Amino acid sequence: MVDHRKIGALRGQVDDKRYDIIRFLREICAIPSMDSQIRACGERIAAEMNRLGYDEVFWDQMGNVVGRIGRGKTILLYDSHIDTVGIGDPDEWSWDPFEGKIENGILYARGACDEKGSTPGMVYGLAMARDLGWLDGYTAYYFGNMEEWNDGQAPHAFVQTEGIKPDFVVIGEPTRMQIYRGHKGRVEFKIVAKGKSAHAASNYLGDNAIYKLLPIIERISHIEPELGDHDFLGQGRITVTDMEVKTPSINAVPDEATIYIDRRITFGEEPEIELQRLRGLIGHRDDISAEILVYDDPVIPASSSRWTRSTRPGLSKKTSPSCRRAWRRLKRFMVRWIRASGISRPMAYTGRARRASPASASRRATRFTPIPCSTRCPWTMWCARPNGTLSFRLSCARR
Repeated sequence: MVDHRKIGALRGQVDDKRYDIIRFLREICAIPSMDSQIRACGERIAAEMNRLGYDEVFWDQMGNVVGRIGRGKTILLYDSHIDTVGIGDPDEWSWDPFEGKIENGILYARGACDEKGSTPGMVYGLAMARDLGWLDGYTAYYFGNMEEWNDGQAPHAFVQTEGIKPDFVVIGEPTRMQIYRGHKGRVEFKIVAKGKSAHAASNYLGDNAIYKLLPIIERISHIEPELGDHDFLGQGRITVTDMEVKTPSINAVPDEATIYIDRRITFGEEPEIELQRLRGLIGHRDDISAEILVYDDPVIPASSSRWTRSTRPGLSKKTSPSCRRAWRRLKRFMVRWIRASGISRPMAYTGRARRASPASASRRATRFTPIPCSTRCPWTMWCARPNGTLSFRLSCARR
């Protein structure tokens, strides 16, 4: 049963803290945190949590900032990635992307939407919930992490290395107020061509590695009609996203060239099979190789420091008992938050179902980029499958 007096009290606290919340958001957006360099931004968030009286503020072994309130049996985790993509060419901006600008009541800045915008609502919201007595019997964590570098690995590492296994997770990704109940998987490849360097004046003595990749790039650009398709998740996609060249000088024939490929896989497609597809485009050659990218940065203990850059597709039937049960469970639990959600951009509410849907994909999946369906709704739901369980993500926000 919703206590409307507490809802009113929460709204009063939000009004009282409005300036502080907006200032906090602008300050963390003003701190660059590209390429997963989140330390400075995390320290600013840690300072705010200490000021609000969090019971504990610490850094996990991977370098993500964590704040805790309470010591209850049920564990809540509020997940907000605080790293961002880059800004491209600074000269293309007509205003400072970190300082940002406000137009029609909306803050525009690098990371304001994806996804620093969820942090102030989480950090302040948890403190307000504590003050209202809503967190009695709960342990609530704020988790400011890196995601752009390797999406999904930060919470996976948090569970594996810190031993904290939440019962409910709130994910701050913007969801456009749509229903999300499935997602394509993703795998990243690289293709490397080896050549032979020579002076450009005597280029016939060399073997240009760039030229070797050009016909492969051309084939990739026309291959999508051959990829898998699914009536809900849609067509598999493939994109050459980057290229690197090694050459002794700009007046020399390059002896190595690498292209990077982003592959969105749908049901019926497997990373290893798609790797073989690319190798088929290359043919039997010793001078060109293809492989799945692997993260190898020693940011957490060595036993977990190598991560394959691939995730698998997943889908849950919207009529399945597990979906309906998770919806009812989460709606009862989170309704008081949702009705008072005017303090930030869309928030996502996630809980784990008791059993997996038959329509879901591999148990080895960790986290996926969701794909919205065409149904618009004031709620948002996303199901993914971390470590063999289904997660249901729902969100609501008032604009």
